[in-house]
Amino acid sequence: GPTPVRLGASSLYDAPAELERVAVVIDCPSASAWPGRPVDLLMLEVAQWGSAQVRRAYGDFSGEKWKQSLQDHAFTAVHDWNRDGCRTALTCDCMDMLLDRDIDTFVFVGNSGALARLAIRIRESNRKVVGYGDREAARDFVVACHRFVYVDNLGLDIDLCETDHAPKKPPKCLTGAELRQNNILVEMLAKAVRDNEDDDGWALLATVGRELHRFLSDFDPRDFGYTKLGDLMRATELFDFEAIDRDRRKLRVRLKLDAPTPGLAELYPSPRRALV
Repeated sequence: GPTPVRLGASSLYDAPAELERVAVVIDCPSASAWPGRPVDLLMLEVAQWGSAQVRRAYGDFSGEKWKQSLQDHAFTAVHDWNRDGCRTALTCDCMDMLLDRDIDTFVFVGNSGALARLAIRIRESNRKVVGYGDREAARDFVVACHRFVYVDNLGLDIDLCETDHAPKKPPKCLTGAELRQNNILVEMLAKAVRDNEDDDGWALLATVGRELHRFLSDFDPRDFGYTKLGDLMRATELFDFEAIDRDRRKLRVRLKLDAPTPGLAELYPSPRRALV
């Protein structure tokens, strides 16, 4: 059976009460083709979900590909030469964590559709599920997650390059005209605003972002060349923005009355427009 091998030691850290408790689980066989050391960038991303109190990786660690990066981030490696054995151990351990540990968010790293049923089961228990994978990730796994992030987008918003590979180039920032030609994107952004607007047509940007991920778990502004949702929406030239706090960190957004995309007002009518 799978044999736990301790790679590195975690320091004792009492997370503040407001931080969610996170379990990071890597399915190494389905992520074996990823270049460089994606764990470094992954753990920078995971910090946004809370405190990674459980860190486990499953796979065949007889080679050198994963050892150093897992050790650097204090992962417990569960070694098995058999891929099915790894998946069985991963599933059993996650169910144990679901039942016996106070875990708020499960982060799954891999591409396999075998993770989809596990993700669904954890969602049914009212836990958050976040997935990380490449563009070959099984679609049923992608949509089973509350949020799914493609690993080629990792590190595009920080100055960090993989040591043994050329620096990644971020995608080209699409122009406003190019973004407006993407009917699906425009309709999705407009609907997210419409669904959350107040009587004056304003919606909190943070609320719009949450709804977009409910529409599409793998939605990511970085696919369009923008690191933040607000920057992407501004680039479309379809929305007005207004700060609602002194530090201008909290924003609200509404669809422009003179939005340059024909038919958008008719597509998502608002009571506010009838009064103008």
